[in-house]
Amino acid sequence: MMGLPSRVSPVIFRAVRAVTAGALAVFLALGAGAAGAQTLAEVRALVDAGKAAEARRLLAQVPEPQDPVQRTEFVFLDGLTALELGHPEEAIVRFRRILVDQPGLVRVRLELARAYFEVEDDENARRQFELVLAANLPPAVTANIEAFLDAIRARRKWSLSVTFALAPDTNVNAATDARLVEIGGFPFLLDPNARKTSGLGMLTAAQAGYRLPLAKDWRAEAELYASHRQYDNDDFNDSFLRLGLGPTWLPPGGEVALRGVVRRRWFGNDAYNWGAGGEIAASMQATPRLGLSTRLEVIAQNYDDDRRQDGWVATGSIGARYGISSSAMVRADLTFLRNETEEARFSYDFPGLSVAWLQEFPWGITAEVGGFAGYRDFDGPDPLFASTRKDWRYSGSLYLTKRDWSIGGFAPLVGVRHTINDSDINFYDYDRTELMFGVTRQF
Repeated sequence: MMGLPSRVSPVIFRAVRAVTAGALAVFLALGAGAAGAQTLAEVRALVDAGKAAEARRLLAQVPEPQDPVQRTEFVFLDGLTALELGHPEEAIVRFRRILVDQPGLVRVRLELARAYFEVEDDENARRQFELVLAANLPPAVTANIEAFLDAIRARRKWSLSVTFALAPDTNVNAATDARLVEIGGFPFLLDPNARKTSGLGMLTAAQAGYRLPLAKDWRAEAELYASHRQYDNDDFNDSFLRLGLGPTWLPPGGEVALRGVVRRRWFGNDAYNWGAGGEIAASMQATPRLGLSTRLEVIAQNYDDDRRQDGWVATGSIGARYGISSSAMVRADLTFLRNETEEARFSYDFPGLSVAWLQEFPWGITAEVGGFAGYRDFDGPDPLFASTRKDWRYSGSLYLTKRDWSIGGFAPLVGVRHTINDSDINFYDYDRTELMFGVTRQF
């Protein structure tokens, strides 16, 4: 089995064994019927005594029970003995099978997190451990999990996530659906190309990272993000590339990163803008249930074809993640964006608030419901409309994944997001619905 850093391994494995003792009674709260109950009790006693090999041999002599309660216990013991005997991949299959229909079983999720840790699937291990922290665990177990999370942060080198999706869009150019717009007090008929246009897109997105150890709690880190939306009308194709590079400090329970950033955007297959600057980001586990994060990025930005919009943009956020239970969490982020340009009519402040709720349901369904509200306040009047633009923007989203359906590690993803931009200049009013049908995976 995969070892832990020497500074934490004795504490961790003593805590794990302490949790294992009497585990099913405390965490699963499973009863036993008549058939097979005695054998399962014997297997459980062998596991509690640290005799996983004997327990597994005995379990192999018992057919899988038909009773749902006994079947859950049987599958759990099968996975637990596999994990203790150094077969974490097999254990992952067993534990995930249980959580598909019973996502609230804390002990199963705890062992799934440990199995992911053993195979160095750190993103999944981190997520499972963070969910378990919301379960009002004994202090020794909480300390154990926090040690695992510190070990994950310390050893992580590579990270990768990819998404492929069809993306139907009712308004690919984020434009008004009005036929007439008033300019200088006179109505004008809008060109069809300047009005709301629907389209079918293909989204490809990937994020990759690498950490090079420098010292005990220091890493040199590189992060690359790339996305591309390809539409049936090439005029609306949108591509983005961002590279960050710099040091990361790993104090207990958190991390602080300082990075230089360069980024490039293409729109309609033509170069659109580019920028360079810096970012500082920090996160910490404030309490077992509460995680905090903050970020500030400042970028000098230059446009290829419209130098009036050259300037700088600063983006800041303060976020919180709170565990409701071992299968649900909420997130909230306060954001602020300042766009400073050569001309005041393009400069604006844009504060906002986003919230999201993530829940694992039975039947293998994971849902994330989110919402955003923000106010964009421009500095100077738009000479075309003789008015200073002010927008309210609202959006709501729903994303569903089927976590028990997987092909090559990719899970199906279905989502919808609806956005309303309410401006005091009707030319900038619009609504937009974006759909997503695809697959996603984190490595």
